[in-house]
Amino acid sequence: MIRQSDQLEAKLESNYQYSSLVVVLFTVLGLALSSDHLQYPDVPPKYDYNYAIIDDQTLNDYGHQETRDGGITTGKYYVALPDGRLQVVTYTSDEGGYSPIVSYDGEIHAHDYTPPHAHVPQAHVPHAHVPHAHVPPPPPAFVPYHGSHHGQPLPYYR
Repeated sequence: MIRQSDQLEAKLESNYQYSSLVVVLFTVLGLALSSDHLQYPDVPPKYDYNYAIIDDQTLNDYGHQETRDGGITTGKYYVALPDGRLQVVTYTSDEGGYSPIVSYDGEIHAHDYTPPHAHVPQAHVPHAHVPHAHVPPPPPAFVPYHGSHHGQPLPYYR
């Protein structure tokens, strides 16, 4: 028994030393790859993206397009308005600031307005409060237990 405990203790010490070595190696690797050694090039930003959403069920129609090259950003976004027109915002953003130009395409379509159903408030008549006597619930009924539900007697332990 003493030999087995000695072997177990030696094995645990070996595992501990191995785990310590792994932690030290990952720490050294992390320091080697730290942000002090990685430098991203200083290049001017450049991108181009766009999206468009058209949903016939909800009548949503909108989108956006934008391009950036260095310090100059240009783009436009649009949205279909409830009156049938398309609102378009074309913009430029540079050292001088944000410069939007808003335009509307299409004709206004008058829709028949149906006012919502008018709600007529009803007069509130307060009811007289009649206190009710508190009646406690009946106490639980005691039902003696006569063995299991399978008709078998209960086991007897000494």
